[in-house]
Amino acid sequence: MSRLKQSIETRPLFCLACLFFTWKLLLAVCVIASPGIGYDTSTTLLLRRDIEPSLEIDRLHSVAHDARQQSYSLWKFARWDAIYFLSAIRRDYLYEQEWAFGQGFVKVVSATFKVLKIQESIDNGIKASIALSHLFHLLSVFLVYGLGQKISLRESAHLSFIAGALHIICPAGVFLSAPYSESLFSFLNILGFYLYTVPFRDFERASSTRRNWDVITAGAAFGLACTVRSNGIFSGLILLFDFVLTLITVLREGVSMEMIWRVVSLVLGGCLIATGMIVPQFLAYKLFCTPNASSKPHWCGKTIPSIYSHVQGHYWGNGFFRYWTMSNVPLFVLAAPMLSILTVSTLWAFNPKWLPNALSRRMPQPQVDWHASTLQRLALPQTAITILMVTYSHVQIVTRIASGYPLLYYWLASLLTYNAAKGGKDSSGLPQVIVRFTNNATFFLLLSLSGKAVPMLPTYRQAPVLIQATGRILATRRAFLSVTRLAAFKSASPQPVKPGDSWASALAHNREWATKTAQEHPDLFPNLAKGQHPEILWIGCSDSRCPETLMCGLQPGDVFVHRNIANLVHPADLSINSVLEFAILQLKVKHVVLCGHTSCGGVNAALGNKKLGLIDTWLMPLRALRRANLDVLEKLDQKEAALKLVELSVQNGVKTLRENHVVLDAIQERGLQVHGVVYNVANGLLSEVNVQENDEEKKVRTAAFKTEL
Repeated sequence: MSRLKQSIETRPLFCLACLFFTWKLLLAVCVIASPGIGYDTSTTLLLRRDIEPSLEIDRLHSVAHDARQQSYSLWKFARWDAIYFLSAIRRDYLYEQEWAFGQGFVKVVSATFKVLKIQESIDNGIKASIALSHLFHLLSVFLVYGLGQKISLRESAHLSFIAGALHIICPAGVFLSAPYSESLFSFLNILGFYLYTVPFRDFERASSTRRNWDVITAGAAFGLACTVRSNGIFSGLILLFDFVLTLITVLREGVSMEMIWRVVSLVLGGCLIATGMIVPQFLAYKLFCTPNASSKPHWCGKTIPSIYSHVQGHYWGNGFFRYWTMSNVPLFVLAAPMLSILTVSTLWAFNPKWLPNALSRRMPQPQVDWHASTLQRLALPQTAITILMVTYSHVQIVTRIASGYPLLYYWLASLLTYNAAKGGKDSSGLPQVIVRFTNNATFFLLLSLSGKAVPMLPTYRQAPVLIQATGRILATRRAFLSVTRLAAFKSASPQPVKPGDSWASALAHNREWATKTAQEHPDLFPNLAKGQHPEILWIGCSDSRCPETLMCGLQPGDVFVHRNIANLVHPADLSINSVLEFAILQLKVKHVVLCGHTSCGGVNAALGNKKLGLIDTWLMPLRALRRANLDVLEKLDQKEAALKLVELSVQNGVKTLRENHVVLDAIQERGLQVHGVVYNVANGLLSEVNVQENDEEKKVRTAAFKTEL
């Protein structure tokens, strides 16, 4: 198990590739071992077009077998909707109903034929489609892993690896291997999500031009996804959401060139998405509705002449609540597990408190950090597709459409790792996750096979086969659960914590945190035991809402901390002077950060005139600042005045710090930097305060406060 863990940590993509090909081999064996082409008559439509339309089915079956002994087994992947893709690959789109299937996948396969100079035929189309489906699925798996790393989730690399592995075994099953568009859509849609996270990840470091370019390229990826599956349009909700937020920011803070370019990039990205939706509709309109067309269909005269809307309603029976019939109840039952996963993972991303207590207490809480808002953006298109599946479309296809939305994999991976870490010392961490993953992988295999193979059977045989398959799935899952519970849960569960006992809860979470941290960073605690080497001295407020290590995404040992009420710097305070001397002379920190925060009780007290007791003496520097800036503060409302006094206090504190002889010497001798920031408790963001000095101010400060032995 330790070698496996080491391989996952050092070569995660290689391990994912090995798991991918193992899983695909298992699926291929199951498909090839299934009944022949003649058992599912949909494939014979391709055989008639490719060999001889007049042949009987039995003779057709025999001729095909003799002609393609080596590739004959691959034809078993070409069933149901695959015949539309394969026909279009050979002779482009011809009939109305074929436009229900996006052109993107067909164009990619056709382009592959041209680049590699392969003869276009149904047989070569099957081979090329299967190869490309596998390629795009593998790339999607890598993107799920990479996106998890970009989002910087709590469990880091392990969680991202598990999310990628879950995408390999997702219930879409053989649809991600066969001549279908699911793999390509998954790749392009997740690529768009991946590109869109870059502006959030590098918001402080990357230039605004780089961030805007990333938005445009993400829009291009989403637009290409729309050419593959029309539901790619819902990914544009992310850009629309940020467009609205940007406009609100402009109205609140005023217009700036950065905001203008931000709006332009979002509009361009949205236009690219719309283009991916409109261009195929325009091509169909030219084919069927131009004056040269032999006969114009009735949809050409509609206000919005969309062939897609027409085909979905006329040929496939889609429409608002049109699928809500008693005969379709079994299909809703088949889709219920995936719909539940989509719904719960969406609520988890927005706010776990919206979930019932029985669920929320068993789930990890997303970090209150920038990546929490990224998860919420991923939830927007997932919410739309869930609503669409329930109210408008064939609900059972949600099991394969969901493969293009990565949020559900991160939620499942978080759930696996979180619950594993809560299972006790012998059942926590990666070994426990692998046991659970093996269990669920087997279940997903049976589910994906039943989801692919059962609908391929003739209609009158579906019911008994579905009942038998469901019974075998449940029996196998129960058996695996029994075995894994005996193997994994050796130690007793921890004692339950009484509701409301915050200290007992803190102790319990400490054990969980220590166990998980030791597994993710095995060298951290041993290195900390040898000593500390922080580069930052943090001077902040005692307020419980301002956790410096958490808000900066740092680890234990990265920050040396001093906190007091209202983060004040008294020149005669022995406590802060001792901290400064030790941090600068002994620890050799490179940065001193003074951090104020919004909604500060000390600042609000200094702005009021109520007698509070001993703390009034401590807050005297704040009251002095209030007196010196009374004209400015009285013109502001209460909230703005409080924020202004926070900034003034930080500026005054930085000035006092620079006048300290230890700080002054370190600035001159080794370039120590002093920073002032304000933490917004309402959104978790830090903003820098202007504490720059000009040369004259530095000269005066040095002359007044520089001392020597």
